[in-house]
Amino acid sequence: MESCLRCGGMELKKYGKAKGKIRKKCARCGYQQTRDIARGRSQRDKALALVLYLSGLSMNMTGKIIGVSTQTIMRWIRAWSEKLGQLVVLREMKYEGRYKVRQA
Repeated sequence: MESCLRCGGMELKKYGKAKGKIRKKCARCGYQQTRDIARGRSQRDKALALVLYLSGLSMNMTGKIIGVSTQTIMRWIRAWSEKLGQLVVLREMKYEGRYKVRQA
């Protein structure tokens, strides 16, 4: 059973909809809430993508293995590079047709 996020009260009543999700109001404190389900991929999947890519797998193949688009893989790599404080430069090598990671 759901409880209030603010006071922990167990008596929640339906109080309309917000963005297609049921909104509830706590009978005890009057707090209104909508439960959100976590979206997106886990950190484990993102780390696996980074390891596969840095091991030499192409972005396309990495995306196919994990089940996401190539653009998503590119965004994850850029996000990780910012978190690590390193600049990861993605450039296309014409003679190989692959992307390489180079630290600048």
